[in-house]
Amino acid sequence: MKKNASRRDLATLTQGDLSLRALARQARQLANRAFNGAGQPIIEREAMEAFLKALPLNLKREVLRTRTTTLETAWEEAERHHQLMKTLPPTPVIVAATEQPAPSRLDQLESTIAALQRHLLNDNTGERRRTPEQRRSKDELRCWNCGNIGHLQRECRKARNSTNKFRPLNSNGGRP
Repeated sequence: MKKNASRRDLATLTQGDLSLRALARQARQLANRAFNGAGQPIIEREAMEAFLKALPLNLKREVLRTRTTTLETAWEEAERHHQLMKTLPPTPVIVAATEQPAPSRLDQLESTIAALQRHLLNDNTGERRRTPEQRRSKDELRCWNCGNIGHLQRECRKARNSTNKFRPLNSNGGRP
């Protein structure tokens, strides 16, 4: 029971108002109680993990960068960075003043969609493509099989043969 309580306390360890030295000492004591008999490397690893987890994010990041392997060196690095942060002046936050409110995300999306629609309706020559309502009428359709107007080759009722009798006109107006 005592081991379970110590493991729970170790998992929920926070710095609170403890100094970094006291936090490291507390982590080591809880790890000793929770993992008694498991071996010193396991106790050291668990104490170090609990110590790092309880550190503020900025200190934890700096300690992890040094790749320390023991709780003692992790505590020393955390203390060194903590003292360094206390000596440095805080960096000011610069806020740029804007005269006009920035356009909302919805306005930006609407303008982007409108531009895309314009682009899709125009082909590379700049002419508008036919919309679905502007499809070809039956008068414009010519069959490539029989040459008659009003249907396509796939709808042709005449038998298909390998040599089509109808050959479309070339660009000069004559047959090829």
